[in-house]
Amino acid sequence: MINTVKCPNCGEEVEISKAIFDEQLTAAKKEMEEQSQKRIKELSFEMASLIKQNQSLKRLEEERELETAKKIAVAEDKVRIEASKKATEEAGLKLSEKDKKISDMEKMIEELKRTAQQGSQQTQGEVLELELEQLLKTEFPNDIIKEVPKGIRGADIIQEVYDKSSRFCGTILWESKNAKWSQGWIQKLKDDQRAVSGDVAVLLSVDLPKEFKPFKFQSGIWITNRESMLSLAFAIRKNLYEVYVTKMANEDKGEKMAVLYEYVNSLEFRQKIETMVETFSAMFDEIEREKRWFATKWARQEKIVRKALDSTHQLYGNVQGITGTLPEMKSLVASVANEGFEPPTSSM
Repeated sequence: MINTVKCPNCGEEVEISKAIFDEQLTAAKKEMEEQSQKRIKELSFEMASLIKQNQSLKRLEEERELETAKKIAVAEDKVRIEASKKATEEAGLKLSEKDKKISDMEKMIEELKRTAQQGSQQTQGEVLELELEQLLKTEFPNDIIKEVPKGIRGADIIQEVYDKSSRFCGTILWESKNAKWSQGWIQKLKDDQRAVSGDVAVLLSVDLPKEFKPFKFQSGIWITNRESMLSLAFAIRKNLYEVYVTKMANEDKGEKMAVLYEYVNSLEFRQKIETMVETFSAMFDEIEREKRWFATKWARQEKIVRKALDSTHQLYGNVQGITGTLPEMKSLVASVANEGFEPPTSSM
């Protein structure tokens, strides 16, 4: 009984039972490999299907997330719009409230400005009145300067003019204004003048129209500025005194000579003469100062010119001595003759 068989591949003799086992093992192995390949293909197909499904699910998830994001964005926009609208309304209300506060403050400021301006104008007017009163008292110590009390109709100041012998010569009524010019002031002062029976009325204004500068007589009253006020006061006062003297002369000519003699020998007359002399002396002093200044200037300029002429003469003489042919210059000769010098001669 044959128990072996020769292997067709390697030629080795193998037991039949072992050969059958190997054949069966090879067949089984091959079947398993085929099944494995088949299973691998199935698994690969299932894997691809799963990947596809996963990708689809992922796309769906992304689309769902995108849709959700869009919905959230829309909701946020809506909330933002509502919030912005509400904020705008609140801001509008606050702005309106702020504008109202600003408007109220501006009105208050304007009211305060008007009040301050009125108070300032009143204060400035009082300062000008005090200045006028003090100036009149200083310049005219023999006169009686009276301030019209506040609340009583009339001008600001009444000046009762008296001469050196304390004789009453007349009344000057003063009204001072430190505000924008008003034509109505003239009529008011005329009415005040009638009320107190003043001889002369003067309106002193800081703001004076050009046609009234430095002073002007209009509608029976004098109108002037601060700069010309004192000069006008002296002139009016002198006129009142002269009217008084004339009136007294008509009553008693003997007393006229006495008044004239008294005036010529008075301090007022002497002061006026002294003022005139001082004015002319000041003018002459100014002229003398200018003459001395010009004399010094001319002397200095003359020295400079003389020095220049001397240098020119020397230079020309040197060149003429070197060349021996340089002609004489009449202008140089004339200038030397005028200066009292001998013209330079050639050394050749």
